[in-house]
Amino acid sequence: MIFAFATGSLIMAIGLLIVNARSAHMRLMTLWVLANFALFGAWTNREVGFSIPGLAAVDAAFALFTIGYALEFGALRLFCGYRLSTVRVIGWIVISILAGTLIPIDVRPLIVGAWLLASAVTLVTRSPRPERTSRWLTGAFFAAVAIGDGLQVLDNEGAHAIYLAINYIGLFGTSLGFIMMTKERTDHELQRSASFDSLTALFNRRTFLESAHRELIRAERQHLQTSVLMLDLDHFKSVNDTYGHTVGDLVLQSFGAVLRASLRSFDVVGRYGGEEFCVLLPGTGINEATAIAERVRAISSQTPVVARGATISYTVSTGVVQASPGVALEELVDKADKALYRAKASGRNCVCAA
Repeated sequence: MIFAFATGSLIMAIGLLIVNARSAHMRLMTLWVLANFALFGAWTNREVGFSIPGLAAVDAAFALFTIGYALEFGALRLFCGYRLSTVRVIGWIVISILAGTLIPIDVRPLIVGAWLLASAVTLVTRSPRPERTSRWLTGAFFAAVAIGDGLQVLDNEGAHAIYLAINYIGLFGTSLGFIMMTKERTDHELQRSASFDSLTALFNRRTFLESAHRELIRAERQHLQTSVLMLDLDHFKSVNDTYGHTVGDLVLQSFGAVLRASLRSFDVVGRYGGEEFCVLLPGTGINEATAIAERVRAISSQTPVVARGATISYTVSTGVVQASPGVALEELVDKADKALYRAKASGRNCVCAA
């Protein structure tokens, strides 16, 4: 049975090592791979210790168990967004090695169980979407293995058999759960990157049009007024030419933050292209939409970007249009765009309603 544990740990480590070669979460995957190699060494040393009493194999096995579960805990901390320094990881390893020789044998299962419970608590207390289900499942496996390790203090054959059974299931359950979590996280990140503009964190053009189309249909069904804003940063090319594209990116990011702070949570806002942005305002008539556009314009002009020792002020021109029944989104955007051009022709840094 213990040989099966060692083999399972080795296979899991090799498998994760192959996955790690192309992983987007390189550091935490590396910790998990190292943890499985440590557990392989722990089970191997435990087998040697049972076969040849009196050797230091049992002490080495405990040290490796502690190292393995500590590294898994570190990987989970990273996954959940905590910071983890290399010095702390090295400290855990040193303490684990010392504990292998200094802590009484009867207490050791409780120490190992404490690491496992810490991993379970980390997963279930910080389990936001999208990987909530896989986190709770993995946390349950960690908690089960922790209970199984605690049964060793009973020192009888029945408790030992339960301990081995739980550990065998937990060995694969925790690693498979970890793979599920990282896969769900990666899928979510890919979906987000496909839907959001990476620079401003607003919807990209495709996602904006899809979301705005749904909102427009809903507003028409509920007989709500809807307006569209088309916004464009004034003289943005000169910012890039004078200060470079890096500073231009900072200006775009600043304006994206202004939009998020100035608009409502249910408004649909996206980067339409280059320095042009588009907003759909559900339940909003032309007068209120114009007031919102004026607020965005005023805040933008008062929010300069400081970079490379310079203070870069920027302004925005905006076209506003209110939807009419049965008008398609593309036609609304086109009308707002024409109103924007009139705002540009009127001297920029102003709002023009269609």
